[in-house]
Amino acid sequence: MSRPPKHAKKVLFVCTYNSIRSPMAEGLLNARGDGVWSAESAGVYPSGVDPGVVAVLAEAGIDISGHRSRSVGSCSGPYDLVVFMSPSVREACYALPDATEYITADIPVPAVLGKDGLDGYRKNMKDVKKWIDANIN
Repeated sequence: MSRPPKHAKKVLFVCTYNSIRSPMAEGLLNARGDGVWSAESAGVYPSGVDPGVVAVLAEAGIDISGHRSRSVGSCSGPYDLVVFMSPSVREACYALPDATEYITADIPVPAVLGKDGLDGYRKNMKDVKKWIDANIN
């Protein structure tokens, strides 16, 4: 992923494991390439990145294959915005990074659907992109 300019606003996407929703949101926002936002992601209980997320973002021309999950407690702010990917993530978050604003999205964990098992991830990617476009300007 390309590095946004240093003057970009910083956003941190937080999900449960930093394996599906938050790395997807990070990749989508950084790929927007408008230079306004610089996205990072983390998880309450970090684990490996889900290969389904890597695959569907690759279909869209976005490479997150080098992404490594990290804990929200290891994030260094300050951030302009922290986005919790669901209300349950916000409730479980044990450490709030320093930020100007905190908001909560309501993006569900994708179900595995379709012949190749990726249709749920594709739908989730569309939902995340739609949420980002509507809420992060």
